[in-house]
Amino acid sequence: MKTTGVYPFSLILLTLCYVSCQNDVLIGCGGFVKSDIDIDYTQVKVQLITKYGSVKDEIACAPTSGYFMIPIYDKGEFTLKVSPPQNWDFDPTEIKLNIDGKTDPCSNNRDINFTFKGITITGRILSEGLMDGPAGVAVTLSQGDTVVQTTKSTDGGRYVFHQVKPGHYEIKTSHDKWTFSKSQTTIDAKIGSTSVTEDMFISGYDVQADVMSDGLPIQGVRFFLYQVDSKGKVTECDSIEKNLATPGQINGLSPLCYRISDQQGLVNFPSLPPGQYILVPYYRSEEIVFDVVPAQVPVTVASSSVKIQPNFQVHGFTIGGRVLAYREGKGIVDASIQINGKPVTSTGKDGKYLLVNVTSGTYTITVSKPYYFFEPFVTKITPSTPALEDIVATRYNLCGLIEITDLPNEVMKSKKRKVNMSPVGSKSTEVTILSNENGSFCFQVSPGEYIVKAVPDDDDKSKGVMFTPPSKQVTVKDEPVFGVKFGQFKTTVSGKVKFLDGFHGNKDTTIYLRDTERSGHVHQAVAKLTGDNLVAQFIFEDVLPGKYNAAVTRKDVCWKSEELPFTVLDKDIDGIQFEQNGFVLSAVTSHSFYAYYSSEGDKEKTECKFNKGLNRMCLPNAGRYEISPASCYIFQQNEYSYDTTSTSTLSMTAVDYRVIGSVISFADAKDIMIKIKFTNKEKEDIVLGPLEARPLGQLLKFDFQFILRPGDSVSVLPSSETLLFDPSKIDFTLNEDKECPISIGAFDASKGEIIVGKIEPVVNDVEIRYSNSKHFCPRFGPLAGNKNYDVTASKPGYVFTPTLDNKRDFKASKQGEIVIKVASEDGQPMSGVLFSLSGQNFRSNNITSETGEIQYLNLPSAQYYFRPLLKEYSFEPAMQLISVDEGMTVNVEVKGYRVAYSCYGKLSSLNGEPEVDVVVRAIGINNCENSREEATTTINGTFRIRGLKPNCSYSLQVAEENSDIISRSIPDKRVIEKVEDQDITDVNIITIRSSGQMEISGTVFTEDKYLHTIKALLYNENNMDSPVQSVALGVNHYFHFKPLPKDGKSYILRIQSMLSLVTYSYKTLETDSFTATQHRRHFHFNFSAAIRQIDPEPSQGSFLIIPFILVIAIAFNFTKVSQYVKSLIEAYNSRQQSSTSEENVKAKKKHGKHR
Repeated sequence: MKTTGVYPFSLILLTLCYVSCQNDVLIGCGGFVKSDIDIDYTQVKVQLITKYGSVKDEIACAPTSGYFMIPIYDKGEFTLKVSPPQNWDFDPTEIKLNIDGKTDPCSNNRDINFTFKGITITGRILSEGLMDGPAGVAVTLSQGDTVVQTTKSTDGGRYVFHQVKPGHYEIKTSHDKWTFSKSQTTIDAKIGSTSVTEDMFISGYDVQADVMSDGLPIQGVRFFLYQVDSKGKVTECDSIEKNLATPGQINGLSPLCYRISDQQGLVNFPSLPPGQYILVPYYRSEEIVFDVVPAQVPVTVASSSVKIQPNFQVHGFTIGGRVLAYREGKGIVDASIQINGKPVTSTGKDGKYLLVNVTSGTYTITVSKPYYFFEPFVTKITPSTPALEDIVATRYNLCGLIEITDLPNEVMKSKKRKVNMSPVGSKSTEVTILSNENGSFCFQVSPGEYIVKAVPDDDDKSKGVMFTPPSKQVTVKDEPVFGVKFGQFKTTVSGKVKFLDGFHGNKDTTIYLRDTERSGHVHQAVAKLTGDNLVAQFIFEDVLPGKYNAAVTRKDVCWKSEELPFTVLDKDIDGIQFEQNGFVLSAVTSHSFYAYYSSEGDKEKTECKFNKGLNRMCLPNAGRYEISPASCYIFQQNEYSYDTTSTSTLSMTAVDYRVIGSVISFADAKDIMIKIKFTNKEKEDIVLGPLEARPLGQLLKFDFQFILRPGDSVSVLPSSETLLFDPSKIDFTLNEDKECPISIGAFDASKGEIIVGKIEPVVNDVEIRYSNSKHFCPRFGPLAGNKNYDVTASKPGYVFTPTLDNKRDFKASKQGEIVIKVASEDGQPMSGVLFSLSGQNFRSNNITSETGEIQYLNLPSAQYYFRPLLKEYSFEPAMQLISVDEGMTVNVEVKGYRVAYSCYGKLSSLNGEPEVDVVVRAIGINNCENSREEATTTINGTFRIRGLKPNCSYSLQVAEENSDIISRSIPDKRVIEKVEDQDITDVNIITIRSSGQMEISGTVFTEDKYLHTIKALLYNENNMDSPVQSVALGVNHYFHFKPLPKDGKSYILRIQSMLSLVTYSYKTLETDSFTATQHRRHFHFNFSAAIRQIDPEPSQGSFLIIPFILVIAIAFNFTKVSQYVKSLIEAYNSRQQSSTSEENVKAKKKHGKHR
């Protein structure tokens, strides 16, 4: 294999190879580790990690350029991760890859680079006297007056600065509350020295508490501090004066100092060293000492601020009162008492309540109790107040319900409605409220007699909602009143349905009654025919007043009027009549087109239009009709028949389409040919022409046309000895949804240009390219004259430079080259070895050929670093630095040694189907626990696990990640005993799939010669435009789809042939349907076709051959059929046992009941 180099100023060449290497596809993932400063690239490794976390491969970078290259033998999801020495920072640190051979960066030869950003500096901030420190301390890294980075400490007081360039730095800490004894240090950061040797220390933390009374802050409360266990010095704390009252000693300790709460009730000790303390509140006013709870709190200061919770509370005195239903009346139990808007207590027996821990002041007392109402009570409370005045209810609830039993859909039952209330015998203003969405309502009233009315609003009235009775009189004494109810008014509607002579359909017809003023409210009734009578009766009950449409929705006949309007006022409605006036033609068409129809024996034809999809048309009389399509589509039949007694849907499908195109040119030509090239190699290409011209203004137009079938994909290629075409070809796929006329478009034709050049000195076999075309001649054309062509010359080992006079003439010069030969231990050439060659502004990755040789040609003078790579092999030399001068040839010999081996096998299901994309893992056992390799099965279910070490034993098993589709395997684990100096082959594993999937298979009974034309198509019932899966039968009668999720969805299975309907006569579609709820379904289809010649009567012998074909089909697929029959028998026995068990259980239950 030869590789051509590039000059440093040229575009960097990266050639990642896709070749067949020992039956495996090899993809190279490469790039650079980059750095702005000098680093030792060999200390940086790059790892390839599987999506399950296993290290697939690891490689060190090239020492001069930082280049790396990792070969990948399996497609799938990987992570490419940089693995540098500790405290080296890179960006990014890893790249997620999905190797698919097409779209990923490795398959597209794109570099994956990791950039060295600097080193990581670590240090600590400690609490004095402790071995750790706090989180959240601000730390700044500076050089002189420039702040380089800022960060905060984490748990334990550790801080980290990432991506720091080597140099001298100052480190400072700060915190808005805490006190430092050492707050800054320095470091000379360099590679290998990244830890700050001098720790910084915090000498004190703040301790805070709040003191409150009834939610209000209390100022002036002294808090005394007792030091239990602390070696540090307490600062910013008030000293205790000689005559100051204190709580005294606690546990033999005297108070150390104190602080006083401020206007916000906050007490703050700004700087307490880590240790144990006791905090004691003390509050005294004149002659009264108030209780403060809690009386003392133990405090532990470690490596953080301390906020004492819950707050300290100053307590007070207690006072009581009563809540009554009326003056001198009975007490109200469970009434909620609120002081200044906050709930504090509730009433007990006889309506009594107590207010505890109250301080002197004026308070607003409010009482709340469902269905009772009270006025706010304002009073002044002092320690001398004996009791509070009684609080008496002033109003009560008067409640009821508007009961709605039947409403149209557009009128919400859950709706607020008006209710009026007025006192009896009073001229007071009438009160109006709204009920809630459920119809319930409540008034607040004083004792007395009242008139209550439910009032329908304008929307209710317009929809026929009326209430009964019109009003109710209610008496309220000294408690709430409930149960005031209002109802609703309804009526009856009836009519009949008349059918035409010749009607033979279902005699039951459903009539719908729709309220036109209340959208969505629908009644339903059935009109029944008896005997030969053609008139049916119907009736609706419980109909609300309003405007209605009675509708018949039966679609198998046509009606004179499908809807009849009428109005319901205050009485029953009769006399509504529906009359049939025609018969329905239902048809499904593949496209929109016009057609003509006529009744049997009638020569007069009527034009009609069919739209794509389902059509519904009315025919005036009963009988048989003929329908003739008039369209540019070619249908299965020229004429279709339809009988009005039929309940089936007529299907009209276009099978062929006429496609047109043209060539537009200023110049005439007599040799324009059009080639229609089918993508399907089994179809013969079509050649049209020479085309004839017709005038088109100042231009000439050459028209052509051809016929395609749906699904055909073609390339249309024009040709001429004198003209160029733009475009040079048109790719066209005929979809079923195309509408006539169908055009591929037009080709623009024009005359071209000739390109001529030369090479000096003369060099033979030079490849000349213009734009994207490749030639080996010094003259080519004609080419389009309206373009600029870039002409290049190339040949391995040479550099070609355009001359100044003519850019199409070249000067040739030869460069240096490296020739590498690699051989195995026994001297045999080794193919498939990946060589990574890199230098300044150059790298190339190539694989050795069958001769074991690679040639790197056209190399500029420089130093190059090469490394051989092949899984399971080591090489001598493992890497080498080579110097190349101009015109020099450097020969290098490399020896390869086998150091690991592979395990080959296959994963298949019980029925022999291959398991695809399943991970198989080999885990080392005994003394090889650290060895772990894996592989993913191919489309054939085969796998190859590479890298098994000699003298190691392995446990081979299906990976746990596949448990969503594989429930278990047979065997569960397979032990590979001590890998010898050879590969392990024929390791086969049987899988049992999880029950969450459904297997779909089928058999098509037909002649072998038709098998290659037949496809099995699987559609989702909700999307018949494109299949979910498709399988071509090829040479087998049996087909099998990939498993479906057992999700309850409905599917359509269709058998389709590509035979031409012009040549053959056959039923175009065989279909069946199913729901994905079972473990397995197997379907049978019959397909037969006949050449359209004379239609002979079928002989008895043609039917006798079918059993013979079945016998041959079963013999040909004996293994699969026997496995399938066995699974059916096991499933049947399982159901029988389950059924017998269920019957026994039912019998026992029944017997128990009889006893």
